Amino acid sequence: KRLKMLQKSHDDIRIENVSLSDMKTDLELKLNQLEEETKIVKQVMTKFEMEKEEIKSALEKSECDRKELQESISKHCEEKEAALNLNSEIERIGSELRDINTSLLQKVDLNNQEL
Repeated sequence: KRLKMLQKSHDDIRIENVSLSDMKTDLELKLNQLEEETKIVKQVMTKFEMEKEEIKSALEKSECDRKELQESISKHCEEKEAALNLNSEIERIGSELRDINTSLLQKVDLNNQEL
C-alpha cells in the first residue's frame, strides 16, 4: 500500500513537472514575444524622438523667420513713415514756393504797370 502511495505521489510529481515545464516553455515564449515588442517600441520611440527634434528645429527656424519678418515689417513701417514725413515736407516747401512765385509774379505785374 505504501508503495502504491509513493508510486502515485511520484506520478503526481511527474505530471506536475510536465505541467511546470509546459508553463516554463509558455512563459519563455511570452518573454521572447515581449522582448521583440520592446525592440519595436524602442524603434518607434527612437523614430518619434528624431521627428520631435525635426519639429523642434523647424519651430526654431520658423520663430527665427518670424522675428526676421517682424524686423523687416518694422523697418518698412519706419521707412514708410519717413517717406510720408518727407512727402509732407516736400508739399510744405512746394506750397511756400508757390506763394513766393505768386508774390514775385505780383511784384512783376506791379513793376510792369509802373513802367
